[in-house]
Parts: sequence; structure tokens; C-alpha cells
Amino acid sequence: PGGRLEMSLRGVTLVYDGAQKTLSCGGNSHVWPLTDGWLKLAIWVDRMGVDVFDQSGLQAMPVCRARPDPDSRAIGVTGARHVTDVCCRVWKLRSIYGAE
Repeated sequence: PGGRLEMSLRGVTLVYDGAQKTLSCGGNSHVWPLTDGWLKLAIWVDRMGVDVFDQSGLQAMPVCRARPDPDSRAIGVTGARHVTDVCCRVWKLRSIYGAE
């Protein structure tokens, strides 16, 4: 509680504010409570935007106004105040529209 976590996803910044219990990205901000004291997210980043889901599937936040940088594949995580563990898994997905 009270922690702050920033993620940079191909140039798009996603911020969790533990004090306010909010998740913000691309001008959108939503109340986003922790699950058993953990922030558990599934994040989809593609050419058109970012979609954020909690692991239980009960919350979703589409962020169409935040366009990922097409030339960047960088992902960064910065924790401050009370952030003790961060675990990330990344998968590269193939297009359903043919070879890339």
C-alpha cells in the first residue's frame, strides 16, 4: 500500500499509484485495487494501443489514445516506495494476417 510502480511499454507509460489505488495510462485513470496485496496484470501491447486486464479478468482498461512507438521494443519497470518484487513475462505474438 502506498507504493508507486511505473512501466514503460514501447514508449507508453503505465502508472500504478498504491496510495490512490489507481492505474493510469494515456490520459485514462481507473480505480484498481490490489489482489491479495499484489498488482497482477495482463497487458497487451500492439500497434494500435495498450489493453490492461487484471489477472482475475474482472477489470479491463483499453488505452487507445496511447500509441506504442513502432520502432521500440523496450520495456522498463521502475518501483518506488513499498515496491518489493516485480515479475514480468513477455511473449512475442505472431500476426493473424500473415508473415511479418
